[in-house]
Amino acid sequence: ETPMVFSILKTEEDPEGRMLKLLAELGGNLNDVSTENNLNLMHLAAGTGSIGKMSVLYGLDPTCIDVQSPAVETSGPGSGSLTPLMLALDNNKIDAAAWLLSKGANTSLADSNGDTAEMRAGLTAFLDATTAKVLNYGE
Repeated sequence: ETPMVFSILKTEEDPEGRMLKLLAELGGNLNDVSTENNLNLMHLAAGTGSIGKMSVLYGLDPTCIDVQSPAVETSGPGSGSLTPLMLALDNNKIDAAAWLLSKGANTSLADSNGDTAEMRAGLTAFLDATTAKVLNYGE
């Protein structure tokens, strides 16, 4: 893994993403992907629920919240075109999903099976509850 990917995966040691920010300032590649699963930095941060690192990445490139992942043959059907929101929902990282929604994450993007984040979550009520949480975020 690259230093940028490694800095995302070390969530307990650096929850605010100081190392990630430093690496980016030193020329780290924001387009790095994990060699294990071909996910980019925002996907990895969302999947681990690391809001501090998501915040750093968003500050460096706001478009990263809706980047879709490429398909990976070994990951099975539906593994392609995942968004950070889908990964947060799939991993039950509700605070991360709420944060992404508060930044305007697109809920209508579909994965390679045609499923949206709402469909992948399995419950419309879940997104409604998450949206309600976003409206009260920071209170």
